[in-house]
Amino acid sequence: MSSSTLLSSLPDTLPESQWAWAGPALAAVALLLLCVAAWPAVRRLSAARRVAGMALCGLGLAAVHGFGLLSYRAYLLQRDRTELRAFNDALVRDAMQYLARLCGTERRLVVAETPMVLPAEQGVLLDIEPARRLALPDAPPLPSLPPRMQEVQQRHGEPDPQRMHERQYRLPVDWFEQVGAGELLAALPFAFVERDLRHSARGAITVTAPKLWWDMAGRASLLPPAVAAEVLDRLARADPLQQVEAPVRESTARYLLTGRDISTAEDRRHWVARAQLSLTDRRSGMLLAQYVGFAAHLAPAYEPGRRLAWQDSLLCPGPERAYKPRGERFDLVRFVARHAMHAAWHGIRRAGDVLQLLSRAVGGRAWSALRG
Repeated sequence: MSSSTLLSSLPDTLPESQWAWAGPALAAVALLLLCVAAWPAVRRLSAARRVAGMALCGLGLAAVHGFGLLSYRAYLLQRDRTELRAFNDALVRDAMQYLARLCGTERRLVVAETPMVLPAEQGVLLDIEPARRLALPDAPPLPSLPPRMQEVQQRHGEPDPQRMHERQYRLPVDWFEQVGAGELLAALPFAFVERDLRHSARGAITVTAPKLWWDMAGRASLLPPAVAAEVLDRLARADPLQQVEAPVRESTARYLLTGRDISTAEDRRHWVARAQLSLTDRRSGMLLAQYVGFAAHLAPAYEPGRRLAWQDSLLCPGPERAYKPRGERFDLVRFVARHAMHAAWHGIRRAGDVLQLLSRAVGGRAWSALRG
């Protein structure tokens, strides 16, 4: 898709009134004309009334001065906003052109050539660090703003070159912010989700799975002795469908789900982010599904406020756009699950089918309780 087509779908970044200064200016002119028109009549009044009239005219002139000052400040603010928007739009146009080139040549949605049946009891190891900052040694140093933008920045605090540089070359795209165990178990037919937290404060590999998975024979042996009693007590009080997270002694997941922001310095120089999500069979090393996508920042010159650094972005044209409402996060897991991962397996089992197979391993009583 051409960059012109992408630009046509670009939302307005900052809709502003072009005449915000006109109201105070018109009020100032009206008061000034009123004072001028009333002055001859004031001169014909008696001395006492003349003093009162002159005082009123003085107040009117003061109001004229105030409205004039407000109108001038509003004009300056509007001019600064217009120049800031023009500066932002120039960055966005460059990003759109670069995005169009990458979407046509490097965007990938890969599915394994040989589909396979996913065993019902298998799990996935989640290898995603959503807050991992980019390490781009070839990133350029902090740039200086154009002279006019330096004046705008001094008056309004944006664009801030330091924070712009941070967003551009250091902060990752927000696609992995909500990729967790619960989201994966809801979107994909895995029985459990592992996370390797040995280098964090948790200091262990953890498993999140429904109680039925933990009740299968041999699962309790995965628990470290130090926490086994506490976890078994939680499992005894949990509902059959309740997800329980607990540390385990070793990893048993067959599949690996890896997510990374893999932007290059050249990508970020054009305000474009590149990210990758891959599903791999850990036993065979076979790549089952992979998505490499891109996003162009739509408001690089503006401070994001409470929004995430790359939340205001536009994806490549394609089915992924349906999974990113305007101004919201990209639902990456649901998109890849629907368009890549499900295609990698024959006869994907529904969540109820997976739980039914699990319950059969535990016994009919658990399944009866689940259905009852």
